[in-house]
Amino acid sequence: MKGHALAPVPTLREMRRLLQLQEDEEGSLLAYLDKFHYPLWITQFYENIQRVTVDIVEEAYAHGVRLLELRYAPAIHTYAGLTPRQAIRSVLGG
Repeated sequence: MKGHALAPVPTLREMRRLLQLQEDEEGSLLAYLDKFHYPLWITQFYENIQRVTVDIVEEAYAHGVRLLELRYAPAIHTYAGLTPRQAIRSVLGG
C-alpha cells in the first residue's frame, strides 16, 4: 500500500485492527465484509494482483494444500484502470 501512497492508518498495528475481526465484531457479517475494501486498494494494480496470487498459492502449499481453487471477481479490480482481461491475466501470470 505504501508503494502506491495508500495508507489509511499510520501503523501496522492499526492496519491489523482494520483487517482482522475484533472480539466486538465477531458474528457480524457487515463487519466481516467491511474488511475486504482495504485489500482491494492494492489489488487494483497488475503487479500487485500477481504478487497476491503467488503469496496465496505459496502459503497454501506450505500448509500442505495441493489442490486450490481461487475465486475472485475480475471486475472489482478495474477501478484504477485495469481491464477485466488484464485482471484475469494478472492472476494467471501469478
